[in-house]
Amino acid sequence: MFFGPGYDAAEAMGVLPWLTELSYAVSEALCVTSRAGAAPGSGTTGSAVS
Repeated sequence: MFFGPGYDAAEAMGVLPWLTELSYAVSEALCVTSRAGAAPGSGTTGSAVS
């Protein structure tokens, strides 16, 4: 899902169950630069909320 201050705020607000219900799996996310395309080691996995 996510982590850090956003997670802490969502937890304090009591919306984590709602966010978990809305989230979906993300197989990969890349950081793309204007010079070299995808940055090395920028791939990650996790979930997202639409």
